[in-house]
Amino acid sequence: MNLFPKELFSQKTMSRFFERNCRPYFKTDKLISLKISPKKIISKNIVVLYKITFLKNKKIFQRNVWGKTMGKNQFRLLNFLSQSGVSRYLPNYFGYMASLNFSLSEEVSGKAVRNLEKDFYFWKRNIAKFSQILFDFQELKIPNSLLKTYTKDEERRFVRDSFTKIKRYSSSVWKKYRVLENFYLEKLFSRCWKENFFSFSHFDFQPSNIFYDKKEKAIKVLDFDLSRNFHPALDLANFWVHFYLMSRYHFSKRKALFLCDKLLQGFLEKSQKKNFAPFRNGKFLTGFSVCFDVLKLRAVIDIAQITASAFKKPCQKSLKVFEKLNEILKLISV
Repeated sequence: MNLFPKELFSQKTMSRFFERNCRPYFKTDKLISLKISPKKIISKNIVVLYKITFLKNKKIFQRNVWGKTMGKNQFRLLNFLSQSGVSRYLPNYFGYMASLNFSLSEEVSGKAVRNLEKDFYFWKRNIAKFSQILFDFQELKIPNSLLKTYTKDEERRFVRDSFTKIKRYSSSVWKKYRVLENFYLEKLFSRCWKENFFSFSHFDFQPSNIFYDKKEKAIKVLDFDLSRNFHPALDLANFWVHFYLMSRYHFSKRKALFLCDKLLQGFLEKSQKKNFAPFRNGKFLTGFSVCFDVLKLRAVIDIAQITASAFKKPCQKSLKVFEKLNEILKLISV
């Protein structure tokens, strides 16, 4: 099997694509040149950067376009999202080359908000916006044909794999978490597994996959490879844990908790105003207590994953990671 089809690097094929799909979007007069960068492999996906030069009003106009391998169903989902109320949070997708399982999208300007980890005032101003973004995605009614539902078996395997990794890297760390495994599965499946409450789940909604353009004040969400239909607490827990861990390197515990509280409050306020599915029919408090149980418990699994990653390469930083994770365990004590 040819993993790198020649068409991805064909000047003729790609020039024709850019002329037809990209030039009208950028409102330019003429495609002047196309440069194709060396391929990269990121998370098993082929990624190619195309540098294009257009003529616009007798001036040179340059842009970068990213090409990435993805399945047809994933592109259909992205195409749906691009035409929905969350389109402002996505880059423009120019098109899909079905024969190559390859999509092209405009380059996202700015930087991942992970790189703004030291900027307390940025987070103070914007942390609630991430609740808004998450809520906007979860509120969408996405056809079942575009978004599969995450199953109990998949979650059970994921949880057990997470704890197995921890045991492999550190038996002492594993002992701190193993008592939570059965408790989590029991709670989730007995009380919280209500598929009519499920919503869009990014599955990797965290600061490394969210970009911020300071000039345009625009926020873009990337990397929808894992997206499924699942409990609304999943992405909230994922972002909360990653953010807390990140912020505690640079802010005091009081400041980090202040920001985490703003994130949760932002989500709560949106849920109340919009009568969000898990909290409809006037049962908001009961509904959120269920959601918050899963948020706390799913956060434990995220902690397990981060711990396992940290201990792959034991170092001083790993110990600091573990200290922060212990703080989270106390905060979300079950």
